[in-house]
Amino acid sequence: MKRILVSLAMMVFAIAFLAQTASMASEQGYAGPAKPADETAVVRSGAYTDIVSVDGKNTSSLSITLLPGEHTVVMKPSYPEGDNVWVTPYLFYSRVNGSVTFKAEAGHTYVAYARTSAGSSTEDQSAAGYASTKDQSGSGFTWVGYIEDKTAHERVAKTERLALEAYPRSWGFGGGATMNR
Repeated sequence: MKRILVSLAMMVFAIAFLAQTASMASEQGYAGPAKPADETAVVRSGAYTDIVSVDGKNTSSLSITLLPGEHTVVMKPSYPEGDNVWVTPYLFYSRVNGSVTFKAEAGHTYVAYARTSAGSSTEDQSAAGYASTKDQSGSGFTWVGYIEDKTAHERVAKTERLALEAYPRSWGFGGGATMNR
């Protein structure tokens, strides 16, 4: 009986591990058979940033493998859901997508980030990934998208300044956040 329980537990662990590994797998953004990592580039979605499309092909993947060469990435900022929504008194979103074109090099990893009107990238900000309340005064919230080459440690492309919308939250009974429009 003990062997059966141990075997069952190991099988559940293996299935959970495989499911997690599959969800982290990169979408292949080119036709043909898969190529080795040293012959491709990877573009990943950064913190609180959604990749909408790559080279005109819509995607919901967090990671896309590409062939070396020029590529266009369309992105937008996203706001946290679940347990992290309470961190900022505002809900942010953009009706405008940003587009960047850059040259990908084989063996390199690139990350798409959104930068808010506060001037700090979402990678370096709090769990909410957005501007502090102090920096959110007035109207005209904006964001800039950019691609960072993590292999070469440099920014390789960025969008123009785009509109970012912010709505104050109202805190409902039990601490739940809702949007006031």
